[in-house]
Amino acid sequence: MGWENEHLHAFRTKERGIEEDEELELAIGDLLEKEGSALTYEYDFGDGWVHKITLQKM
Repeated sequence: MGWENEHLHAFRTKERGIEEDEELELAIGDLLEKEGSALTYEYDFGDGWVHKITLQKM
């Protein structure tokens, strides 16, 4: 996408939201554990770029 980590961003699942300032070190597999599970990635809160990421197959 060409983004350079210059804006606030967050990953969110049904279970929890993870803001960038939490500095958690998680693998994507820690958030998407089974096929069909999904998370939302929001980049640049002011402009509201929102993406849904769904694990289709393991």
